[in-house]
Amino acid sequence: MKHNTNGKISNKFSVLFFIMLISLVMGFLESAIAYIATNDISISRVYWNYKHLLTMISISTYMWLTILIIFSFILYFGSKLKVLFRIIINLSSFITLTALFIINMSSWKFYFRNGIFLIQNAIVFTFLNFKLLIFHFMQTSPKTISILITLSVLSALIIAFLLNVIINIREKFKYKKILIAIYCGLIVILTLNFHIEKKNFHPFLSLLASGSIHESVDEQTMLKLLTLKDNADNFIIDEQNANPVIVIMIESMRKDLIDMQPCPIPFMKQLADNSLFFDKSYITSPHSNYSDLSIWYSRYPLRANYSEPYSEESVSRGLSIFEYFNNLGYKTGYISSQNEKWGDMINWLRGKGIDYFYHSEDYDKETWYNEDDKKGLSLLIKNKLITAGKIEDSKTIKIAENWISGLDHEIPFFLGMNLQNTHFDYIVSTNSVQPFEPSVIDFPMVYYDWPESKAIHVRNRYLNAFHNLDSIIKDFVGYLKKEDLWDNCYFVLIGDSGEAFYEHGFANHSGSMYDEIARTFTMIKPPKGVDVQIVEKPISHIDIFPTLLDIMGIPIPGSFQGYSAYDSDTHRQIFMHNNSFVWQDALVLWPWKMLITYHPVKKVELYNLENDPMEKQNQIHKHPDIVYKMKQQVKIIHDSQIEYYKNPNFFIKYNPPNIY
Repeated sequence: MKHNTNGKISNKFSVLFFIMLISLVMGFLESAIAYIATNDISISRVYWNYKHLLTMISISTYMWLTILIIFSFILYFGSKLKVLFRIIINLSSFITLTALFIINMSSWKFYFRNGIFLIQNAIVFTFLNFKLLIFHFMQTSPKTISILITLSVLSALIIAFLLNVIINIREKFKYKKILIAIYCGLIVILTLNFHIEKKNFHPFLSLLASGSIHESVDEQTMLKLLTLKDNADNFIIDEQNANPVIVIMIESMRKDLIDMQPCPIPFMKQLADNSLFFDKSYITSPHSNYSDLSIWYSRYPLRANYSEPYSEESVSRGLSIFEYFNNLGYKTGYISSQNEKWGDMINWLRGKGIDYFYHSEDYDKETWYNEDDKKGLSLLIKNKLITAGKIEDSKTIKIAENWISGLDHEIPFFLGMNLQNTHFDYIVSTNSVQPFEPSVIDFPMVYYDWPESKAIHVRNRYLNAFHNLDSIIKDFVGYLKKEDLWDNCYFVLIGDSGEAFYEHGFANHSGSMYDEIARTFTMIKPPKGVDVQIVEKPISHIDIFPTLLDIMGIPIPGSFQGYSAYDSDTHRQIFMHNNSFVWQDALVLWPWKMLITYHPVKKVELYNLENDPMEKQNQIHKHPDIVYKMKQQVKIIHDSQIEYYKNPNFFIKYNPPNIY
């Protein structure tokens, strides 16, 4: 008996061609929307010509074709299973499709404003912090997030429904030759445009392109950079002669705030004039989930080319400054205005070496909310249904004062704080002084994605936030004086990053590491009688605590990668790493600064910071010898960091790489 297989073959071809047809429609539709948006000067900073459009149609079609074929196979095999398993497969497919649409639309939204798609690490970080990010966007831009989720769900429903219909069709498709011709044409178009940087033509291509650049480092080379661990961290201090230490990390605090006229931070400027002020203090990274912990642990944050989680059980985490001072006999506390679950930082902040931990989720009163948003997240925060908001900094300072007042002053203390009033979108209470105008925000404000034409308004709001924070710091210093703590304490102020206002085409602080976000306000006020000065030598944020310990006469732990600013007269090299909206390494070897961008657009920049402090003149072609030297140094640092953390034989036996 003969089996007629022609019908089955025709059906399979029909399924494939219908999927090809849907992918063509999606490719044309997505490209048309992108073309219109990117050529509308009112909403976009990038522009396409017809070649870009044709290439985009080709790439978008192939991207969706690949995705739809994969899902059709999954649904086809699922249709052969029992009802329960079929429901599970259909539901899982729908959720996955929805997630893909959310990624796609979010990345396009980002592209329309900034000209680049989101990279792998940004997507991974979003999923790891999905709850907190949803709360944030519901507060700052509820309409945008609602539209995004609604469109993604509807699109996924339509595609899932069509795929289920298509895999059950029984008729031959009559127009397959036409479809084949269209695809051949698209292949020709794509081939003719091979010279275009295609990884920045579609969100999914961008994700695929932002992979690893790490190269293995041989063991002998690594051993030259490593020192064996020892027990030198068990130093004993005389409590009677110990000084209190108060460290305040301040969000988005550019170094040049101190130089502005009129100065938005007059009191902190006065403090800096009577302190060790670090004129060239550089971040380790421009995003807080990397930069914050690198300060407290005195280690470079680069541990992998992806978003490495902060696991509580990690055996490679090293020693925090809290644990070190706790071992010295100090009472330790960490009090933060923000929710430290951000980026899982709480796992390395709470617990080990911390006697007292407090952040926004511990606050049982009203957390700060956006007065302009009368609905959505703000209303939930105001009614205490959720506590994802930030504590207003004056309230955080009051919590710190209460903790200090409750201590036995016979025992020294180390207090770390994280203040957030100056984080975008900048907390300025309605009854506060606002000397910088215009500062009215009457337009949508989304982090990294607000109109450049409104930069003066946003910048002035930022300055007003700092002006008010300056008064809060002044009141706190007044409290310390009243408690007879001021003259005897070390008082440290650190800007965790800077802040950009489109000086180089982007806003806020997660972009390329130009000095507006890489160079921050940093000072150490020592006890009365200790000499103070301006420190001109460039330092990294991981050098702050080694410098503090050096001044205090306390040994520097071997697990710290930082060096004291007094360790050598030689200008050390300052390494920085960004894996958020751009993937980039940077190196400062004063006066030279190099930026190496790996994604979304490969480029190398070299600036002379003495002659060109605004970083406008790329010297990459004028100094090939300097370029070669600095690129080699970046490669050694980058690769050795990753090699150390991926190899237990290194991080169990040795301290992290010595980089000077």
